[in-house]
Amino acid sequence: MKCIDCGSEKIIPKVTHMSDPHMSLATPKVQIFEKPDVSVLKQPKLCKTYANVCGYCGKVELYVENPKGIWERCLKALKNLE
Repeated sequence: MKCIDCGSEKIIPKVTHMSDPHMSLATPKVQIFEKPDVSVLKQPKLCKTYANVCGYCGKVELYVENPKGIWERCLKALKNLE
């Protein structure tokens, strides 16, 4: 694994991150709605996130744990908007 900015191989993998140190230790998540056009019962899909950090330049890359699952929900949401 190499840093996309500086090319260093000093990558710290799968770091848990928090958006606010005063909040709980819950891992931040991304959310996509299967039915985005309705006001209730949108059927949200939550995906945990993690980060890889370059130990040389400090670049942080954010990833979701289940990209295929969130992509499938995205496709369903787009179909529901048609």
